[in-house]
Amino acid sequence: MKNNIVKPLLLCAASSLLLGCGSGSSSNNPSTQASQNQGSTTTTTGNQKTGNGFSITEDNYVASASTFLNTALTTALPAAVSQELSLPEIRVAYQASTSRSCSISGDVTTNIAKHPLNETIVHANDSLERIYSDCKDAFSTQSGTRKIEISALEGTYESDEYVIYTDIYENITKSDRQNASDNGGYRYHLPVVYGKTNNKRIEFIGIDISRLNANVVPNINFPNAENKEAEHAIANKVAANPSSYSTPSATFNIFAFELIEDNTTLDQQVKYRWKFDITNKDDADSSYSMQTTQQLILEERYVDESGEEDGDNLETVALQGKFNFKMATGEIIYVEIHSPDAGVTPGTPIPSNVVVKLDIYGDDVIDYQTGMTWEEFTIAMFGFFAP
Repeated sequence: MKNNIVKPLLLCAASSLLLGCGSGSSSNNPSTQASQNQGSTTTTTGNQKTGNGFSITEDNYVASASTFLNTALTTALPAAVSQELSLPEIRVAYQASTSRSCSISGDVTTNIAKHPLNETIVHANDSLERIYSDCKDAFSTQSGTRKIEISALEGTYESDEYVIYTDIYENITKSDRQNASDNGGYRYHLPVVYGKTNNKRIEFIGIDISRLNANVVPNINFPNAENKEAEHAIANKVAANPSSYSTPSATFNIFAFELIEDNTTLDQQVKYRWKFDITNKDDADSSYSMQTTQQLILEERYVDESGEEDGDNLETVALQGKFNFKMATGEIIYVEIHSPDAGVTPGTPIPSNVVVKLDIYGDDVIDYQTGMTWEEFTIAMFGFFAP
């Protein structure tokens, strides 16, 4: 996947940043407010709900939604991708167990199960486990285990044409971290599906996709496995060992995420679906749920905004999508994306095509809304855009 699409999304690394990134978006400059509200519809009630130390208001609902989105993607995607990198290591392993010393103190033991061990092929039931024994480096001290197990494999992984079902486990305690709030236990079990087809031009990552809405299905077909087979394989595992994701600051009670990268189109597309239910351990009122009701589709394209010969800019464009965020205190933020294709022509910038709406009381009445571009939405968490 190209960095242009991923970079603006990988901004907040964990849900503990909710309070830090989700505020500070308001502007006290009336002229700035007026220019940014141009073209939007706003209805005010004069009321707001207040959580224990955090509130969704007319001033920060856009920044909050941006933070929630980035939290979702920066939690789910790295969790899957980092473990996917273990697959080649299993493939080329020739020792069942190895140990190494950590940079400051402690050690890490790696155990690999593969039958036969000397064969450079990945099999079902292969696994890789790392055991951390007071492993201290410049960033923290870790103790505990990380493990990936291959539960099923369809196609041939070695030829990059496959669908592979894995179970990922982590039970790690971190200490000595610079940010004391990051100290504590990290626990998860994630059933993850990887798929590649069409000479790697279509790639798929799904975390516990059986939890996603049944009426929303991906429009990518992998020749070696139907989606129902993937969901069936995961559902059996989940029934016996429910998936979970937990950090020192939050617990993801429902953790479902899907990414499809499609390079077969003229402009590269990345498609997302997710469904999360998050309990904030430090502030229950800041707990929230989020899910897509329509697949989010992003695309890279060149747009000439300068009118000069060398003025082409590679930008990430949101083509469609609908998702919402519901706070424990009842507020709901809706994000709607409409295709900007009609306005994307050489010499013109990408037009505003993202609408963010706030329902303060959860009563299906929109109290505030504003429009913006996708780029403005993704950086709103830093306070660069205020409704």
